[in-house]
This record gives sequence, C-alpha cells and structure tokens, in this order.
Amino acid sequence: MFRIGEFSKIAQVSGRLLRYYDEIGLLKPQYIDKWTNYRYYTADQLARLNRILALKELGLSLDQIQSLLDEAIDTDDIRQLYLQRKTQIEQTLQEEYARLQQIQLRLSQLENHDEAWLPDIVIKQVAAQPVLTYRQAQMSGGQFFELFDLLSQKSSRLSATYGSILTVMYADVFTPEEVMDLEIGLVLNNPKVPPLNLTEDVSLTVRQLPQVEQMATIVHQGWDDHPLTYNALGRWLEQQQYHIVGPGREILLEIHYPDKPENCVMEIQFPIEPLDATEFDFLATS
Repeated sequence: MFRIGEFSKIAQVSGRLLRYYDEIGLLKPQYIDKWTNYRYYTADQLARLNRILALKELGLSLDQIQSLLDEAIDTDDIRQLYLQRKTQIEQTLQEEYARLQQIQLRLSQLENHDEAWLPDIVIKQVAAQPVLTYRQAQMSGGQFFELFDLLSQKSSRLSATYGSILTVMYADVFTPEEVMDLEIGLVLNNPKVPPLNLTEDVSLTVRQLPQVEQMATIVHQGWDDHPLTYNALGRWLEQQQYHIVGPGREILLEIHYPDKPENCVMEIQFPIEPLDATEFDFLATS
C-alpha cells in the first residue's frame, strides 16, 4: 500500500484532489489508519483513478462520472467516448480554421486595397467537362476545408486520372461563416472512373459540367490576394457592363497546399452576359 503522498506521485495528481475525491466518495482510500487517519491506496486503484481523469478530460461532471463508474464502464466504452469527443474537437478546429482564413483574407484586403488595379480578364467559351464531384446544399466551411485537404492528397497521387481541384458555388449569397450550397471535386482526365469515397459519408460521383458560352476568367497566384482578385473582377464587370448569370467556379491549376499556399495558381470563372439597355440605365441612375 501507498500513503497518499506516495500515491499522488505515482498517479501524477495532487494530494488535494485525492482528498476531495475521497470526501465525495468518488475514490475512497483502500484503508484509513484509525489511529493516525493516514490514507492508504493500492496500485489497483490507479485504474479507477485513470478512468475518472479520462472522463473528466472529456468534460463530464463528477456526478456523471460517478454514475458511469457505478455502471462499471470499461476501457472500450471510454475509448468510444474519446473518439466521439475527438471528432467534435476536429470539427470545431476545422470551423475555426475557416474563420481564421476569412480574417486573414480581410486583413489582406485592408492592407493591399488598390481600387485602380484591374486584372487581365479573358472571356472565353468553356466546353462541357467531365468531373468527379460531391455537392452539399448545407456545406460548412469546416467540411469544405476537410474535403479540400483530402482532395489535395488524392489529386497529387493520381494525377494521371484526376486533374485539377474544382469548386462550384451555387449559393446566391456568400456566407462562409454559416453554410453554403457548394460542389467540390476533381476535373477528370479520364471520364471513365468509378465513384470515389473520400469519407464514410462523402462519395464523389461522375457528372458533366455544362458548356458556358461566355465565361469571364482570370488566373492568379496565391491565397493572400484571392479576395482582391474577386474585388477587381467585380470592378471590371461593372466597367464592361456585364453581369453574372450562373454559378462561379474555381479551378486550382497548381497545388502547393499546405506547404506553400502563396505558390498556388487558380483560375476564377464566372458565366456572364452583357447588361441590356434597361438594366444598364437602371443601374446607372441608382
């Protein structure tokens, strides 16, 4: 047996915590000397203490822990609780990373704002294109970045079959802090490929992106000037009297993610049509 000081060193917990667990009946000493009131613990009690500490780390209250221990929860049960908690934390981290990206982009906008700069826009016809994609009407920023990471790994290993990463935004309003109707996947070099399972819940299937007669396109490099390029594209559309008539696309032409995001090369695409005279007169006088 170990006196409380020895047991606290072996267990790597404070003596005060052991006394508290004794007071509330969560971990009673194996033996208390009736003459000295010294508490004694055994090595066998380490298993119960470790379960208590593990459950506490999961955010459970002491009352909940007491109930679980009374039900004789075993190691496999605790492992499942940890896996569930791990999934929750990973989801939170992904969502926070998406928010961090937005903050970084907005800072770049503030620091590099240049209203005079206009990008080199090319209007071209874009042919129908086979793609392997997944679309989710309620996709969060966290889920998007998770899928983007997985696709980055896939496309780099299987470049003979899979081409560039593609994103299509169907949402009417850009709301990265909430959820959006997004499609993400891969442009196909070979259209005859089977579905691709990225996760247990996400399977990419083959479909064809429709042809677009007039697509405003711009190629740019790096993540930092991403919003600046969109802003400049908007100024160009206004000056040239065009409006957007369909979902915008992004195609990642060169992947250097996550090591050198500043070297990533992407093409932004928007289907456009000229404003008619009525629309232009209305906007000009508004």
